[in-house]
Amino acid sequence: MLTVTAPSEGEHLGWVVDWDHKEPRPVCSCDQGMVGGLGSWNASAGRRWNRLRGDLARLYPGLVYLRVVEIQERGAIHLHVLVWTPIPLVLNEVQTLAMLAGFGCVIDYEVSEGTGHATYVSKYATKATDQRQEVPWDVLDKATGEVQVVKEAKYRNWSCSRDWGLTMKVLEAGIREAAQKRAALMSESPTLATELAGTDSPVIAGEPPP
Repeated sequence: MLTVTAPSEGEHLGWVVDWDHKEPRPVCSCDQGMVGGLGSWNASAGRRWNRLRGDLARLYPGLVYLRVVEIQERGAIHLHVLVWTPIPLVLNEVQTLAMLAGFGCVIDYEVSEGTGHATYVSKYATKATDQRQEVPWDVLDKATGEVQVVKEAKYRNWSCSRDWGLTMKVLEAGIREAAQKRAALMSESPTLATELAGTDSPVIAGEPPP
């Protein structure tokens, strides 16, 4: 699972992935990406993600992803991304691409085991729906210097690559197939419908009745 967020002011002590501790620690300059304020950055988050997604796909062919939004306490759009690639991501490569896209220098990358990360991101896919009023959402006009405030935040709670998981078309086909199997079972037994009506056990589509 990959986590990226907006730049922030201050000294980020752990941001250099491959620092050898011999030379002076490089100075983080990721806060320069906050020109125009947090609201302007939030307004550009979608564009920044599209650039990072494209760069990662070129560096790691075969990449698939599921991305969800979390809103931090400071109002910054925070992205959690489940990623699968044929080869493991290299943290310093991902960090470089993230900063080039305008994200902050501090990122997080953990190898997923089990369903823990999937449960985590699914929670934010729904939670972010109710957090729109908490997001600063103003856009700086670079030509005039004026700030336009947009009342309603606009972001997609989640998105995924086309080849991530099951599509609705596949799910609907599975539902139809299960219903057809159940109908066939009932037609083979004239008394089955009566028996099902009198049982308290749940009937699972596509499986023989209890």
